[in-house]
Amino acid sequence: MTSFYYCFFIVIFLIIIGGWENTMRLFNFIDISVKYLHVRIKSWFLLVQIQKDLGVNPITLWDFLNRR
Repeated sequence: MTSFYYCFFIVIFLIIIGGWENTMRLFNFIDISVKYLHVRIKSWFLLVQIQKDLGVNPITLWDFLNRR
C-alpha cells in the first residue's frame, strides 16, 4: 500500500512541476521505449536463430543491445 502512495505522490509532483502535457509526454516516452526494447529483444532471438542455422557464432544479447 505504501508503494501506491509513493507512485501517486510522484505523479502528482511531476504534474505540479512539469504540467499535465509534459507529464503525459514523459509517460508516452517511457511506454514507447519499453515497447522498442521488447521489439529489439525479439529481433535478437530471430538473429540468434539465423546465426545458428548458418553455423556462425551467435552474438550476445548485451552486444546486440549496445550496437546501434
